[in-house]
Amino acid sequence: MNRLAVVFVLCGLALAGLAAPLWADDDPGSSPGQAQDDDDTTDEHDPAVNPTPTPTPAPTPEATEPAPGTLKKAKKIVPDPVLREKIHAGLAATRRADLQGIAFEVKGGVVTMSGRVKTLQDRSLAEAVARTLPGVAEVKSKITLAPGFRPPVAEKDPRLLTQIAIDEAIRKELLRRLAKISGLRMSQLQVEVYGQVAVIGGTVPTPLHIERVRHTVKFTRDIRSMVIQLQAEQEDE
Repeated sequence: MNRLAVVFVLCGLALAGLAAPLWADDDPGSSPGQAQDDDDTTDEHDPAVNPTPTPTPAPTPEATEPAPGTLKKAKKIVPDPVLREKIHAGLAATRRADLQGIAFEVKGGVVTMSGRVKTLQDRSLAEAVARTLPGVAEVKSKITLAPGFRPPVAEKDPRLLTQIAIDEAIRKELLRRLAKISGLRMSQLQVEVYGQVAVIGGTVPTPLHIERVRHTVKFTRDIRSMVIQLQAEQEDE
């Protein structure tokens, strides 16, 4: 009986010694089944296992064209000889004898005018012919009044005051009529009236608009003559 008990004890010790290496590397207190489950579980916060994705930089937007209308359009440069020819034609179109003797020179788009006239209206008219011409950068006036002339405005001459009122009424009527022309941009026009002579300069969309402006001025009451100095943005093909 005692021998049999000793044999069982020795066999138990031997079996325990053989089984120990099977879970020697496992964590203490864990069973072989638990060790397998722990190995299958990954740490989602471990950078080596689940690295943080590098953010993709936002694409740089391509350069776009400025919104229409945000760019300032450069003025068209007109050669001085062309300006001289047009100013000469404009002064002739006024049909004022005194303005035919006005001398002027053009240099780099700057117009210098000189001579003598009999009225303030004629002086203003001569200056307007040059000032409203597209391509003219500046007008320097050295036009003087004839000897013995007294400024009627200072004397409150009713004749001149009446003429000024007539010119202003003509100008307002012209502006009203021109505003009805389809496609015409009034902000690009200069409309001046002196001595019932209409002077209109600036830029219009097409040559057809120039003809429409000319027709409008022609059939406006009380206008004696006109000087049309318009430039078309689109030329006829």
